[in-house]
Amino acid sequence: MKRKIVEQGLSKTKVISLPIKWARKYGLEKGDEVTLEEAGPKLVLSTPKTTGYKQTISLQYSAIHPYAHRILAKLYIAGYDHIEILDITDKKGLEASKREIEQSLLGLEVIEESKEKVVFEAVIAETQEQYNSYEQKVFQTALQYAKAVRDAIAESDYSNKDIENLETANNKFSCYCERYLNKKGTKNYAFTYLILWSVEKITDEYKYLFKHAQKHDLKASKELLAYYDETMQFFENMHKLYNKFNMELFSKTIKQKEQLTNKGEDLLKKETTQAHHLLNVVSVSFDLLGNITARAQS
Repeated sequence: MKRKIVEQGLSKTKVISLPIKWARKYGLEKGDEVTLEEAGPKLVLSTPKTTGYKQTISLQYSAIHPYAHRILAKLYIAGYDHIEILDITDKKGLEASKREIEQSLLGLEVIEESKEKVVFEAVIAETQEQYNSYEQKVFQTALQYAKAVRDAIAESDYSNKDIENLETANNKFSCYCERYLNKKGTKNYAFTYLILWSVEKITDEYKYLFKHAQKHDLKASKELLAYYDETMQFFENMHKLYNKFNMELFSKTIKQKEQLTNKGEDLLKKETTQAHHLLNVVSVSFDLLGNITARAQS
């Protein structure tokens, strides 16, 4: 979309017009304030006025079955508020999808249901304060989960049901934050989105490690636990740098990467699966560090 600059008044103030469809969509009137952020050659214009606007979509059930819950999750993250599923042909499959959604998506509720259709609507508050809280919880639940998995494999005790709950909570907070960023946009939006997405991927690596150890009733060796602790500290440093970037910790963390990679590759020869997942934690954490650095410097 292009706009021509107009000059007004003796001071020759530079003025452009807002797209009328966009202004109407968000209910903007004379006297309302919008926010402008400089981003190099770009100006990012935004408005806090999203109340009343709902992004809607209708889908045939046959088009999304048997992956309905995954597609609904992606639509939720993309920012859709009102989702209609039409021509239901598999009630049992839909019920399973509804249970998955209840467990993984904050505030996406069924508001209407009949033989022919089901309507989901996002009913959760989407405020900056709520986002800030959940953003921290993405990191916190990931680290809590990593520590809980560590305790489980150290003792070969896989009976703690709270471990699974922590991973579920991490998914919920991650999806909410990704949705918020897609809907509202923030300064450094792209870097922030990639950071939160990476934290979720790291949590998945701990989940895969846990599932494998649980399946085979494994007890971790001292060598594996020592490496686990080092990689977990490496990941924890990312949270510290995200909250408050400082060059001393950044330099220390950079130097750890090669050391941790070499240790992990040696451990692969003895404990292949667990070492593989911990190496992935190191690799994704290092990618995370790049985005944290870019975010801090922009």
